[in-house]
Amino acid sequence: MEASFKRTGLVRRGGQIALEGASAEISRVEADIALLRKQFGDCRPVAQSKGTVVTRYIDEGELAAAGQPLVQIARLDTVWVKIYLPPADLSRIQLNARAEVDPEDGRATPLAGSVTWISEKAEFTPKNVQTKEARADLVYAVKIRIPNSDGALKIGMPVLITIP
Repeated sequence: MEASFKRTGLVRRGGQIALEGASAEISRVEADIALLRKQFGDCRPVAQSKGTVVTRYIDEGELAAAGQPLVQIARLDTVWVKIYLPPADLSRIQLNARAEVDPEDGRATPLAGSVTWISEKAEFTPKNVQTKEARADLVYAVKIRIPNSDGALKIGMPVLITIP
């Protein structure tokens, strides 16, 4: 009878060991499944923020290398415009000053903007300034930030800026 108890204990212990081994195998397989799901999800890139695709570097179906950019995305909920002011006009504005932005699209009231950056040094007027007389002068660059929640302003769109 004593041998029978020993045999039963050994069988029970063997069963427990087999159960622990099976549980470990299940855990390993579940980890493998989770890894495969993650890898599969990584095959479908998702933008980290909302925006508009302005440049596509790779087409659908092409093989992309790790770290290779796929698209360039612009956030258009807030946009900015760079203007150039002569020293005489620069003295009357300051950071966070209010600016009126007219996209010249026929709207009755201009959009509200604010001065967010004023250059510390003068530069020659860039070529994209419209008049020949103004191109030879020294000017200061100024950035105006404009909320664009309705998407009225687009990249490269000309606007008329007034700083009251």
